[in-house]
Amino acid sequence: MKANQSANARILVGLLTAILTLFVSVGPSRAFSIPHVSHSSSRTYRLRLERIPQNLFLQRRGRNRGFGPRARGGGGGRGARPPAYETVPGDTINPAPAIGSNGLVYVTSWNDDVYALDSRTGAVVWKFATARQINASPALGPDGTVYVCSFDHCVYALDGKTGAQKWRFLTGDVLDTSPAVDKSGTVFVGGNDSWIYALDGKTGGAIWRFKTLGAVSTPVVAKDGSVYAGADRIYAFNGKTGAVQWIHPLVNDATTPVAVGGGVVYVADHEGDVTALDQKTGAVEWQREITGDAQYMPCVTDREVVVASDRLYALRPGTGTMCWSYGDNGDQWSSPVPSGSRSIVAGSDDGGLYSVDSVTGDCQWRFDTDDPMISFPAVASDGTVYISCEGNGLVYALDGRSGKPKWKFTEDPVPPAGASPTGIRTASVP
Repeated sequence: MKANQSANARILVGLLTAILTLFVSVGPSRAFSIPHVSHSSSRTYRLRLERIPQNLFLQRRGRNRGFGPRARGGGGGRGARPPAYETVPGDTINPAPAIGSNGLVYVTSWNDDVYALDSRTGAVVWKFATARQINASPALGPDGTVYVCSFDHCVYALDGKTGAQKWRFLTGDVLDTSPAVDKSGTVFVGGNDSWIYALDGKTGGAIWRFKTLGAVSTPVVAKDGSVYAGADRIYAFNGKTGAVQWIHPLVNDATTPVAVGGGVVYVADHEGDVTALDQKTGAVEWQREITGDAQYMPCVTDREVVVASDRLYALRPGTGTMCWSYGDNGDQWSSPVPSGSRSIVAGSDDGGLYSVDSVTGDCQWRFDTDDPMISFPAVASDGTVYISCEGNGLVYALDGRSGKPKWKFTEDPVPPAGASPTGIRTASVP
């Protein structure tokens, strides 16, 4: 018996040694194959094989690098529902809204759905269901197309008026970033599969793509058409060709979205460092250290660069000198957004949305949501401020001057696929 046990043990050790030897010999320099997109007649793009690093799915994904809030788990908030309808779960609408020129506001949710709301009343106009949750804001094309990235690895293009799917593009991993769209309609996507993609906005076909060494943040398109994104480094691309213009290595995590303005690229990282890079060359113009975790996109105006961390910090664009700071109410602030000629609005995880004078740093008004405000707001051309809440699933429209609510959206009845009551349309993945 002991002899048999000893022999079995030697066999097991031998097998383990062989497996470990094989793993080490393959290593990160070897590769395995995953599909790459090619066209199909149905405009649902399938994949052909392309060599990708073997340790692709072992790379650090980090926290959400899109415009939405940090990922939340648990909850669900589904509760009881009438049998003929479904409701928006009370804790799933997270990312910032996108404002269309057609009178609609678009929001996404951890319930896998995209909603189009009437900007005047908050009523649901249509709903589209992806296969998994969505943790970043939608983006709008020049023709009104709505682009959304989902955890189901896909980029979706939806008709802004009806919610009908135009196409979808499959990547190699979950997507938790927002697309960016240039004035020609090209869609840029940063993936957890370490690729940045440039897609034809009308067909979904790949124009170009570039492989980085880490998960890619939400891309940013500058006025001259150049594209910037953070991953293992900060990358600058020619938007039309994908040619790399420059690469800047950062000591700290570079997966927060960058901001571009006045010929400068601004990066705020998780260690609290703010770096200003020359837009043309990538050379460092200045660096400034703040406190806290600066995990969101800076806000760039003519007068200052406002960075959200444990407070709001306003820095001079040319030097990085501190102009003012505002806070002490929460541990984390969302990305600030310009509102009017000299105001910014930003949310805090103390549950408040604040309007702050961008010159003095004084608070102009506060709106209490009773929920952590990590998702950043969106401001319409008429000054209306739209916000979505991280935990209670509410979407508010606020008067930009006073902060008073115009309407609130929550748990409106939305018909399931196949039902079409008057005034409401639904669409789902084919």
